[in-house]
Amino acid sequence: MPTIGIDLGTTSCRVGLWKENHVQILSNEEGSKSTPPFVSFSEGDVAVGESARSRAYRNAKNTIFNVKRFIGCDELVTRGIVEEMPFNVGEHDGRPHVLVDHGRGPEHFLPEEITAHVLAEVRRIASTQLGEPVKDAVISVPSFFDGFQRKSTSIAGVMAGLNVLSVISEPVAAAAAYNHRKQQINPNQPEEIKQVLVLDLGGGTFDATLVVMDGGVIEVKATAGTNKLGGEDLDTRLVDFCVEDFRRRRGIDIRQNQRALRRLRNACEVAKRNLSIASQAYIDIDTLANDFDYNVSITQYQFDDICQDLFAAVVDLIEDVLRKAKVSKENVDDIVMVGGSSRIPRIVAVVSDYFGKEPDKSLHADEAVVYGTALTAAIKIGTSSPILDEMLVLDVLPVSLGIETQGGTMIPIMKRHTCIPGKKEVKFTTVFDNQPTVFIKVYQGEHSRAKDNRIIGVLQLTNLPLAPKGTLVIEINLDVASALDVVVTARETKSGQSVSSNISFHLGERFPVFSDPYTANFAIQPLSNGPPPSQPQPSAPKQDVPAAQTEPTTPAPSTFDQRPSPFNFSTPNFPTPTPFAQPAPVSPQANTFDFRTPNNFGPFTPNQDAYGVPPPPPPPPLQPQPPLVQPNGYPNGVTSTEERLRIMEERYDLLEAKHAALEAKVRVLEIALSSRR
Repeated sequence: MPTIGIDLGTTSCRVGLWKENHVQILSNEEGSKSTPPFVSFSEGDVAVGESARSRAYRNAKNTIFNVKRFIGCDELVTRGIVEEMPFNVGEHDGRPHVLVDHGRGPEHFLPEEITAHVLAEVRRIASTQLGEPVKDAVISVPSFFDGFQRKSTSIAGVMAGLNVLSVISEPVAAAAAYNHRKQQINPNQPEEIKQVLVLDLGGGTFDATLVVMDGGVIEVKATAGTNKLGGEDLDTRLVDFCVEDFRRRRGIDIRQNQRALRRLRNACEVAKRNLSIASQAYIDIDTLANDFDYNVSITQYQFDDICQDLFAAVVDLIEDVLRKAKVSKENVDDIVMVGGSSRIPRIVAVVSDYFGKEPDKSLHADEAVVYGTALTAAIKIGTSSPILDEMLVLDVLPVSLGIETQGGTMIPIMKRHTCIPGKKEVKFTTVFDNQPTVFIKVYQGEHSRAKDNRIIGVLQLTNLPLAPKGTLVIEINLDVASALDVVVTARETKSGQSVSSNISFHLGERFPVFSDPYTANFAIQPLSNGPPPSQPQPSAPKQDVPAAQTEPTTPAPSTFDQRPSPFNFSTPNFPTPTPFAQPAPVSPQANTFDFRTPNNFGPFTPNQDAYGVPPPPPPPPLQPQPPLVQPNGYPNGVTSTEERLRIMEERYDLLEAKHAALEAKVRVLEIALSSRR
């Protein structure tokens, strides 16, 4: 049974497999190697692919697309993304749902269910072309997808009847394709270590990944990406420009006309593609709205001006990934650009100008990711080949994993961009005397405050030995085989008590919810290098703290930390936690300090005033102010198409007024000359 690789893109989907020592990319019934990930619902019928896309004109509310942008996300993350969708997206139980009403009453669909329809269609295409059933698959996703997003994609594959062997990053797949092609072209070339930057500019996402290639070994050093910079975003800029242009010409706003917007978006997408090979493109739509036609010509210069901030964001993302990898742009050996948007001349020029050299164009921009995904699928099932046998891909963790400690701070155990598979152990300890239990809350994210990240698991380690605070050693170990295979283990070294959990990354999973005072009673804190103050100093050397935790960032101690332990036990075998003890009353003598008495501050120094307070620092030197006008002639702060059109209209009106004044002067001069004659 064949194993396929699926490039599940935002605007296009491709499928391929390794066959007879090369990758074969399969075509659908229309003869195209690309299938649009559109799903259209009508009464008694569900269409997928190109037929669903064609229905978007007359069935916009029930034709679903772009779900990749919010699959695996919670309600807060999807804000600002779904507002531009022509279909209805609601929220239920903290998760986005697509609302469809196609004659049988309203129905709610999860993004995973919509994606499952697309993957089922891809599976059907592969089975038809190969003449045998297909089940095993590897699916590629953006590099910035976290555990929930990857798990949701995997669940969609299972719903489509697939056995998902792995979920890999799209730029990693492109890097594998690049490495394979290089070895095919120059099989006898001596191995050399190269640092390669892979830029994947797709329809809805942009990924930048720096990899180190050493023969067939591909090691990912750093990744960066966003789901708000892709071909769809460039299309949206053109649509906004045309909508405003049509409103100015005809006085009609078509923003609420979904059929007109869909026709305009398709025309803008075609124009964008034409601008990749020509200096000018035309948009011509019959009866766009209210029986009015719409036609306009767009030059490359206009397109670059409309999208200039998006092109600048490409450089920002490149600098971000180089900074994370601690690599200068001069040390990047090759730049590989893949994805449909990598053909846009301005993007190629921006990248070339930044690095001072042209990017490598040996890969097919549209097929590089599916090519690498099919290679990975072949490696997963143990396919033997001289080139595949030498290939090894070492990925990185897409997001940091850590533990919540006392005060609500998250301490990372495995940081983002850590090479996986891998293990990491950090030692923690108790917060109170005689603390019988610790709650271990596992989070993913980059914020120092735990509640700003996403909780992925809760463990409870019980029956701890009764001991003074800070004396027990609790080892917390993270074993990460992949971004979807995470095992957390906690063990108390004295008693041997342990607990383990396999993180599932299910969005619907519910974790125990406790009040803050209750969970604070069972908090943990990082284990310091030395023993607690109440213990004698041992003669043995101090225990080393792991490198990632050498200087943990913890909140400053508060009066809460000085409270006595809330645990008072009547019998050692039956611990009964009691409410928090109240803070000790402040001694009256503690308030005798007089801030008005200079002697309280000790001897004066020349750098102190009469009360011992240092003088304020001198004001910072004046910084040169940026010019009020951008190089393109617009005032600073003006970025939207609407503001630019308004400024252009004002300038046009001013020019017309000046022109009329000049014509009046000419007429006066003509009258004066004629009277003299």
